[in-house]
Amino acid sequence: MKIVEKFLGFLTKLNSREKLLCLIFIWFAGFIWLTTCLHRAKRLKQDWQLVQSKIKHFNFWIKNEAIVKSNLTKILTWIDPEKTYSGTQLAGQVESVARDNQLTYSMTSPKTRQGDIFNAHTLQLRCENASLKNLVDFENAIYAMKPYIGLEKVKIRANNFNPTLLEVNFDLIALQLKDLQQ
Repeated sequence: MKIVEKFLGFLTKLNSREKLLCLIFIWFAGFIWLTTCLHRAKRLKQDWQLVQSKIKHFNFWIKNEAIVKSNLTKILTWIDPEKTYSGTQLAGQVESVARDNQLTYSMTSPKTRQGDIFNAHTLQLRCENASLKNLVDFENAIYAMKPYIGLEKVKIRANNFNPTLLEVNFDLIALQLKDLQQ
């Protein structure tokens, strides 16, 4: 109580202008405090909604676990996990097929997206001054490696100096199944 009495004594010593400035300062500090509390409450509500949606999402997968397992078993009957390619193996296979088809090429290093069941490895292959026959043979060789290697996107344009030759960008992907027994 002594603190309250000291504060009231302090206020009685102030003139009207000083009291008004103190009141404005207290209102301003209260407004800032209240605004901060409202922002925190809004963020807490957003976090709560995010957690609720994640719980709903996880519950969906838990309820459908049997379906997921049966689909995985079906997939594993026609895909051999030992034959799936890592990023390095993907680059080696694509390079080998490109060389076998006499393509002049440059290739990016593989990029990997990690997943729970599989890793997705992607790379870009740029072929310059290629004949249509060599490109068709290359594409057929890649299609023969399905489902282990696939084409995501192909961009073709004519060579500016020799229209009978083509410049092609291939975006290739390989999915590497992880060891599911862990």
